[in-house]
Amino acid sequence: MNKFPQYSSIYPYKKFPFVLLLASLIHLLLPMSAIAEIVKHGEQDLGTNQISGYRLINKFGCKQCHTSDIPYLKKSPASDIEKLSNSFTRSYLSAFLKGQTYSSAYHPVVGGDEAEVEKNTEALLSYLTSSESDLETVQTDIETSGASALYESIGCAVCHGSRDSFSDLSRKYTFEGLRDMLINPLEYFPTGKMPGQNLTFEEAHSITDYLLKGENELLPAESLKNSKEKLNLVARGRIIFKNQQCGSCHSASGVERSAPGGDLHSLDLQKGCLSNDGQNGIQLNLSVDQKAQIRSALDNKKEISAAQEIHLTMEDFNCYACHERSGIGGVNDKLDSLFLTEDPNLGEQGRIPPKLDNVGAKLNSTWLRRIIVQGSRSRPYMKTRMPAFGANSMERLIELIQQVDHFEPLEKVSYPREMRMSNNGRQLAGSDGMACITCHTFKGKKPGAMGALDLTIMAQRLNRTWFHEYMMDPQAFSPNTLMPAFWAGGNVPKKDVLDGDPFKQIDGLWEYLSEGYGAGSPKGIQRPRIEIKAKGNEAVILRRSFPGIGKRGIGVGFPNGFNIAFSAERPGLAMMWLGDFVNAAGVWSGQGHGAAHPLSREVFRFPHQPDVLALPQRDSAWPEPDSRPETHKFLGYKLDKWRNPTFKYKLNGSILEDSYVTPKALKNPKLEQLIDKNKPGLIRQITISSELSSALTFRVAKHKSLKQSGAQSFEMDSKISIEIIGADEAFLVEGEETELRIHLSDVSQSAPITIYYTKLGTQ
Repeated sequence: MNKFPQYSSIYPYKKFPFVLLLASLIHLLLPMSAIAEIVKHGEQDLGTNQISGYRLINKFGCKQCHTSDIPYLKKSPASDIEKLSNSFTRSYLSAFLKGQTYSSAYHPVVGGDEAEVEKNTEALLSYLTSSESDLETVQTDIETSGASALYESIGCAVCHGSRDSFSDLSRKYTFEGLRDMLINPLEYFPTGKMPGQNLTFEEAHSITDYLLKGENELLPAESLKNSKEKLNLVARGRIIFKNQQCGSCHSASGVERSAPGGDLHSLDLQKGCLSNDGQNGIQLNLSVDQKAQIRSALDNKKEISAAQEIHLTMEDFNCYACHERSGIGGVNDKLDSLFLTEDPNLGEQGRIPPKLDNVGAKLNSTWLRRIIVQGSRSRPYMKTRMPAFGANSMERLIELIQQVDHFEPLEKVSYPREMRMSNNGRQLAGSDGMACITCHTFKGKKPGAMGALDLTIMAQRLNRTWFHEYMMDPQAFSPNTLMPAFWAGGNVPKKDVLDGDPFKQIDGLWEYLSEGYGAGSPKGIQRPRIEIKAKGNEAVILRRSFPGIGKRGIGVGFPNGFNIAFSAERPGLAMMWLGDFVNAAGVWSGQGHGAAHPLSREVFRFPHQPDVLALPQRDSAWPEPDSRPETHKFLGYKLDKWRNPTFKYKLNGSILEDSYVTPKALKNPKLEQLIDKNKPGLIRQITISSELSSALTFRVAKHKSLKQSGAQSFEMDSKISIEIIGADEAFLVEGEETELRIHLSDVSQSAPITIYYTKLGTQ
């Protein structure tokens, strides 16, 4: 079927199939009551027992021990023991393991008679809490008056309801445990059922205080001292943890994961986990109906179609609470008031999450993954945030969406250079063309009365074919959109641009938008600079988004003209520049979703990756994670009296402090003789506050032009001198770009590593 005949008459290429197969439509457009009764697709007939059984298998994590070739059935890894023991109260963990909490319904319980349950639970708790961290808790004074509005507006209330729906939450979580979990829930619940909301530390702290209703007092400790009795309990608990195969889902030191237990569909369902005797150490609180549902799923083994699996997954993760796809879901009247906007001029599109019909054809694979896995936002005016569900449970959904929403790519056209496609696109976007900047933001700037989707991320997000289709008839995609149909019906409002050819004009816009943040500003863009500079003897701090770092950037401007930007997302130095500090117009005006930009033409960029890692070999390739590494945890920072920062983060079992100070503010007798206080520079010190659990490698710099100039001295781009003080050995690793590394192998490393940066040629 051809949805846009007027468009086809102009452009001779295959249309993308906006209409799914009729059978898929019949299934997806069924009312929810019909889906609850029976799920159909083509000639398949999957009853509710089988669907419910599949869902139970996923909830219980059966594929952690067993295998199945049904793609919908997924592994369900759980969080590690240290995070659990540090987050929940001991009394809650005890009730959870005994099957006395709501969450216990889909988790194995401690079996035996009443006396055995109490004894085994106490032993297991002693083992689980034996790894409890002894980190000091830093008391933070954070404003919490707006926590209620924040909780409701960003989307928490959509899934959880009001605060009153939680029952005695303060008995379940410690304050620090709940706060840290809210910052990155995927570390605690890798299945994505509790997705992340990309909260800042302050936001998580505020919401935690709101949810716990100010009941922050610590519960009395219920553990024994380091006695023989306690050690015996810990040892017994480790044996229970192993025998009950807890290691199949949870990771813990000293306990190996259980071996796979065979194919799910070949099991004797009268034995093992579905029996009443808890064989193999695992006991589940299953009802008669639940057992029947699981047996139905395992006996029938009917595969689910791609369209069905998308639908079931969206139901499983409550996507339909916000989004509509194929007539199912979307914001209902009861929840409508929770969806708010920063820009009322955008109407409903400024506050209601978009429909997901053909989203796999609309968004390119990179952006689709960023949205679903990382919760990336392209609509900052929308207060409700897209959750980050993590890669563990979403890779399959992304694959299916792209498979079902397939489209024929638009053939790339080579234009002669003299057509200057990008320049013509820039003209069309400006106030003398289609005036796109009247409604859209540009590089975070809001020139007009409203701030719709940023033009500079359009080509990063969209597929070119979809962009052409949409521009020809926006109302066909979104009937209530404010987007004008400039080229509808073959109309050409700017006949003097690109031969008056609609295809070339839309392609010209695409070429221009493809330049992203490198695109020149169209006519009509103006914004005054807001300059921040260090004054006197104090450094100045700006915690906002920086180019290439993201919103967890921490900029520091020093009074001697050295400036840095540190990444709290992937702990490490990300940028360095000399001169004035930053232009904060992008984050202090308009909607504030832009970035702070260095006030220097010469910026030295470091990889946006952690600076310190545990590598297999000291010269191993440096891994490049696409999200916050699980091994690192940012713990905040402190300032001295000159506001020089010390950043603190955790790497595996070690606590690292990364401090920055100017030579004039240095108060270290051991270093004063080695540092020239009259020479502009920056002193960086890496301190490890506990013994190393393993050898670590510190990557100081990475650059195409990086060479050694002395025993412990190096030059970067012939402009920055880097001197290493206090390290046994600093060495270079050659590649496309050269890396300067320090290897730390001494498990009792206590003396700080010092790096002294100066500008070459400065006297």
